[in-house]
Amino acid sequence: LDRCLRGATQNRNECFNGIVWGMCPKTGFCSARTVETAVFLATAWFNDGGAASQHLLTEMGLIVGDHTAAALKRVDDARQSEYVRKSSEAVKRSRKRRRRIRKGVQDELAEAEGVTYEAGGFD
Repeated sequence: LDRCLRGATQNRNECFNGIVWGMCPKTGFCSARTVETAVFLATAWFNDGGAASQHLLTEMGLIVGDHTAAALKRVDDARQSEYVRKSSEAVKRSRKRRRRIRKGVQDELAEAEGVTYEAGGFD
């Protein structure tokens, strides 16, 4: 839990929610059935990637062609290679360095501006 508080881990719930809301945006009304379907599809995609889509299409009686299967495979491969890249030590060090720099700039700005908010300070 300490690692999560420092932002050292990817929150899987955020990733899952991003998949759901990508299919069913919160910007407009969606029925309960639409949201439920988006959750089911997101669960399948989150767990199995493109293979889940291919299986669902087959279960619905649709023929999955070579181009569709190849496209789903490319999406899965890209997702996995991105995961490997982001979890490499070099990328982690770079991310931590950028975070330290950003925090340092924010600290300098806060010091230069002085107190910009204080509880009860504007009564």
